[in-house]
Amino acid sequence: MNERVAIYFAPAETAPLWVRACSWLGRDPASGEALPQPVPPGMEAMRFEDLTESARRYGFHATLRSPFRLANGCDRNMLVSTMARFAEKTSPVSLGPVEIRDLFRFLAIMPVAQSRELTAFAAECVARFETCRAPLSPAERASRIG
Repeated sequence: MNERVAIYFAPAETAPLWVRACSWLGRDPASGEALPQPVPPGMEAMRFEDLTESARRYGFHATLRSPFRLANGCDRNMLVSTMARFAEKTSPVSLGPVEIRDLFRFLAIMPVAQSRELTAFAAECVARFETCRAPLSPAERASRIG
């Protein structure tokens, strides 16, 4: 199976964070509605538009587990069940103070300093879903090295 999946958090479509983020991105991907996009002070409009282009398509989210292929014996239903158990047993984690960082291809909201609690949460996201992840192919492995 070549299909890739990923695990993301996104606020509810009615949550103030979602509404504000959609305004910032210039589009609500849930409804498809284009929105007037404000430009942050000190940034050129075209640069901001470029930095938010991909997020305008798929929306505001936090990556919990980056894209991977499903392992043999793991299907979408098994992955969803694993996610549901994870969500039931996981407590919220504070990000603490955050800042917007330009990661050259996109903008990201990131913690100013990563706490031990957040580091443990990130490690748990990787570990909990590892059984669902297929090993990297030789081509995938080579693309990560280069």
